Parts: sequence; structure tokens; C-alpha cells
Amino acid sequence: NFTQIPLLIGNNDFETGLYIPASALSNHTDTLPHWEAQANITFACPAGARANISASHNLPVWRYRWFGNFPNTRLMTDPNSGAYHCSEVPFVFDTLPTGPGIPPDTEAEILIRAYVQGAWAAFVKDPVHGLSNYEDGWPQYSPFVPSIIRLAYNNVTGTNLGLSSLYDSTCASTYPISTTGGSGYNTEL
Repeated sequence: NFTQIPLLIGNNDFETGLYIPASALSNHTDTLPHWEAQANITFACPAGARANISASHNLPVWRYRWFGNFPNTRLMTDPNSGAYHCSEVPFVFDTLPTGPGIPPDTEAEILIRAYVQGAWAAFVKDPVHGLSNYEDGWPQYSPFVPSIIRLAYNNVTGTNLGLSSLYDSTCASTYPISTTGGSGYNTEL
């Protein structure tokens, strides 16, 4: 029982980068491996499992991972907050921070912002084909081929594809999915 509609789903490369400074304000610190594990358990693994559910039912699904990390979006530098939870939202809605003491947008940010806004608009206008036809085309997600769209990977615009196994290897389960497209062999990813 789940909604069987096209899906655009993803997560950010270091979701918990948002929570480290908040925890520090309350005198609570943890190790970087702790925060990385929390990012996987809370964000990456559920996104992967949900994408696999759609893929296993032959529904259009596109999966992304946000990597954008810019001087004017960083919350901290030691450790670097990286692509933390919701850090892609200002790119989608053109609400990047500005003002005294905040570095200006980089040229890469401007290009990535336009690309991301175009991708989200393409999906909204045509959830079935929009992303497949956007720019150089986004492949539909499959856990068996490089098809995770790595947005702002190395702060570069465009599609950069990665294998789900790069990001899902720590997941307890990412939902079994058939390699034959039918009810045959299933594999845990």
C-alpha cells in the first residue's frame, strides 16, 4: 500500500551537518563517524529504500544526492558542515543568504541554482517524462546501474551519476528488488 506515482527523491551528502552546531550549543559533542552514521540511518537509507520500492514496481523514479557546499551556505568549517539537511532548498527557491559578512554567490552556485530550478520545474510540469527530457536527460533510478544524480558534485553543474552501492552499503535493508523485473531472484542491496 503506497502511492504509485512518479517520484523524485533524494538526500544531502551530509544531512547531519545541520545538527552538529545545534548540539554544540547545548554542550553535546559526538564524533564525525557518529554523525555520518546518523545521516545514513535517518536520511540516506530511507531514501534508498523508498526509491527501490518504486523501481521494483516499475514506477518512474529519479533519485538524487545533493553535494553543494559553498562559502555562503556553510554553517561551520571545523568540521565542515558540507551539504547539510535542507541546504539545497535555497537553490530551488532562490533564497540563498545575502547581507553583510556573507560571501557572494560563486559562479558555480549561480549555474547550479539555475540547473536545479530547471530540473524541479521539469518534474513538476511532467512527472513522467520531464526529467528524462531535461538538459542531457536524467536516467530513471535503478540500483543496478549508475543512476543516482549527484547534484553539485564537486560544485559542478549537470548530471553526474553514481551507483547506489556507494551510498547504501551501510543500510540494514534497502528493500529487496528483482534483478529480472519480475517475481524472480531478489537481492538485498
